[in-house]
Amino acid sequence: ITCCNVGSPIIYLSVADDCIAASCLDGTIRLLEKDLGELLNTYHTAHSASQYAVQCAITSRYVVTGSEESGTDAFVYDLVT
Repeated sequence: ITCCNVGSPIIYLSVADDCIAASCLDGTIRLLEKDLGELLNTYHTAHSASQYAVQCAITSRYVVTGSEESGTDAFVYDLVT
């Protein structure tokens, strides 16, 4: 994969068969095509990641992330829609 700049520092990566989910410091999750590094989608989340690295997970259908903010459980994004 070659990816020079996704627009914000990456704090966590999660890899699936053909995609990579990048949790970024600006509160977004960026979905990248694994072989070419193409940006497929950007999920504008409300997750906060100012003090801790917030992980994300990717499956064949969903991207899931949490937040360091109190009271936030999880954000789930459907890759199909």
